[in-house]
Amino acid sequence: PGLEAKAEALASRLASGDPPHAPAALLAAEIAVARTDQRTAAKWFQHIRTHAPPGDIVAVRAKMLEAKFLL
Repeated sequence: PGLEAKAEALASRLASGDPPHAPAALLAAEIAVARTDQRTAAKWFQHIRTHAPPGDIVAVRAKMLEAKFLL
């Protein structure tokens, strides 16, 4: 259980860094989705939309995960 919190903290730190790390934001979103934390997941999905190029695999995976989560 503690490992998930550590992974989330590290992913959040990397995703919010300069430059932002989109794969880390996707990991943070995946962890939030697993916890059914809609607010946090939405924050990371928005972060990915802002920082990942539209055709990038991270952006595509994030769109798929977000759509699945919202269903």
